[in-house]
Amino acid sequence: MIYRELFDKDMINKTFNNSKLLHVLFDKKLHPVDQERVTVKKGEFLFLENEIHDSIYLVVEGLFIVWKSAHVIHIVGKRDFIGLDSILANEKSFFSVEALGDATLWRFSKEEVVCKLMSLQEGIFYLYNDMKTVKVHLLHKKMLQRKNSKIRILSNMIQLGEKYGEESPELIKLPNGLNKKIIANYSNVNLATMRVACRQLANDSILEETYQLMINKSRVKNLMT
Repeated sequence: MIYRELFDKDMINKTFNNSKLLHVLFDKKLHPVDQERVTVKKGEFLFLENEIHDSIYLVVEGLFIVWKSAHVIHIVGKRDFIGLDSILANEKSFFSVEALGDATLWRFSKEEVVCKLMSLQEGIFYLYNDMKTVKVHLLHKKMLQRKNSKIRILSNMIQLGEKYGEESPELIKLPNGLNKKIIANYSNVNLATMRVACRQLANDSILEETYQLMINKSRVKNLMT
């Protein structure tokens, strides 16, 4: 296979995604990795900022808030890995990770994960893909900072709803637990600004508020065009 085919962007994304990594970690043939299915309660932390942790996690069900100091820098959920960013033995975590609600995860030994990946000729590409995902996320957030607060809030709600919520032809429903306070922090606006933006979006028939936040997809197209 020639270089362009072997290292094609789409081929790398397809071959070294999170589902493929999970399959590798469950493979017992070479450098087996112990795994444990664990549950955590709402408000529990997987690990804390500036602390060394010894586990890598894969979210089975639930959502987690990624904190840097008092700021929500990311929200992760089903099929996301947690902890790959601080893979080295003595590397402190850059952030804290808190369960937004009751959640289920697979827990792996960080040491065994490193040994497994380094034993594979292509193991580094799993870490590359994770780093690339983080980079794209940060660039997306940086570009959103150029938008006004209403568009920034709406864009974040759409992104979180599409990835972790429920979607129909008409609506995008955000997951339960993702409230205005969390989305405001994630969008880098205060709660008062968040409430004003939500009121404007509701008046435009874009946002519906019941027990969960819902986005009217047809009205979003009119706003964005």
